[in-house]
Amino acid sequence: DLGTRNAPDLEALAALAPDLILVNRAATAPAVLRQYQRIAPVVLTRGRGEHWRADFRRLADALGKRQHAQAWMAAFQRDARAFAQAWAAAGGAPQVSFVQAGGGRIRLMGLRSFVGDIAQGMGLARPPGQRFARTSQDIGAERLDLADGDWLFYGARGDGVRVFTASPLWRHLGAVAAGHTRRVDYDAFYMNAGPSAA
Repeated sequence: DLGTRNAPDLEALAALAPDLILVNRAATAPAVLRQYQRIAPVVLTRGRGEHWRADFRRLADALGKRQHAQAWMAAFQRDARAFAQAWAAAGGAPQVSFVQAGGGRIRLMGLRSFVGDIAQGMGLARPPGQRFARTSQDIGAERLDLADGDWLFYGARGDGVRVFTASPLWRHLGAVAAGHTRRVDYDAFYMNAGPSAA
């Protein structure tokens, strides 16, 4: 246990004598970063879903795995293109909605989010209310209609999904009425942007 991002146990980390420390810049305070740099060389990633591909390449370079990462990314992109072509041949892709609850708020995921980037690569359309260029947009429970789509993928930690399912608006969404909703792994879809989650 190395503590949390904001309060790491630096003694425990130093005791591991790492060769390299991989750090998400978006979640690391400068003072903590300086402490890491006293322990071992540090590789900084940008963090946030929109940078997952560049962060993956950076980490692969740092670990001497560039060719492996390039091969993985090429296969991933081939699979995404094949998926998109299959939908196009079938007459077009459905509009998919991605929404999450956390920290007392409801967030629509935009085009630059991790899941938005993957959906775009797979040729999946997004509902008009989710075609914004930012990572996410907070909405109030009274605007849950913006989360509707042909398919709705929602996630939250623990019983946080009740923010959606307990709302009177939930049952009126088209995706809900059609049985086209799926609760997804919150961390993989909305927090851990990287090749394993992809």
